[in-house]
Amino acid sequence: MRSISQHKLTVLLATLGAGIVLALLGWGLTINPNKAPNALVGRQAPEFEALLLQGDQDFGISTAQTGEYLNLSQLRGRELVLNFWASWCVSCREEALILENFWKQHRSEGVVVVGIAIQDEASAAQAFAKHFGKTYILAVDEAGSTPIHYGVTGVPETYFIRKDGTILDKYAGPLTPELLEKYLAEMRGAPRQG
Repeated sequence: MRSISQHKLTVLLATLGAGIVLALLGWGLTINPNKAPNALVGRQAPEFEALLLQGDQDFGISTAQTGEYLNLSQLRGRELVLNFWASWCVSCREEALILENFWKQHRSEGVVVVGIAIQDEASAAQAFAKHFGKTYILAVDEAGSTPIHYGVTGVPETYFIRKDGTILDKYAGPLTPELLEKYLAEMRGAPRQG
């Protein structure tokens, strides 16, 4: 008798355990890995300093000269798309033209696109930018502190920062034109979309 009860209990526990595992796996499939939570969303964007590779006179960021640095404070008061990338990143190649087209379409509206190369050499980042025709503001993080302050987990990763300096959201992975337009609308006050 006792062995039948133990067998039933074992089967019941195994079934219950399998059900829990399957439920967790099912829940995991509903999570978008590009929308990883970030403690900075809704807070002021951290200040940064990165070596300027190319600037834009229209935004008061002069063309790079030896020793010039880009700071977040230079960009306050504008909607900012802050993209972390690297020349060795395959996904960054996918989104290079998308970011450039977005920049060209919205720069006259005061939107600023800034690309900060991380874990990269300035010469490699410049060669990548030239190859893909990037004309927006570019810098390289030599010290490696900026991605730490922003909680960057990989490249490409993009932060959408409102005019008041608060972070609207973060997106991990290559951007699409539709995503950029959605985030721009939200930075300008449109209701948040799922």
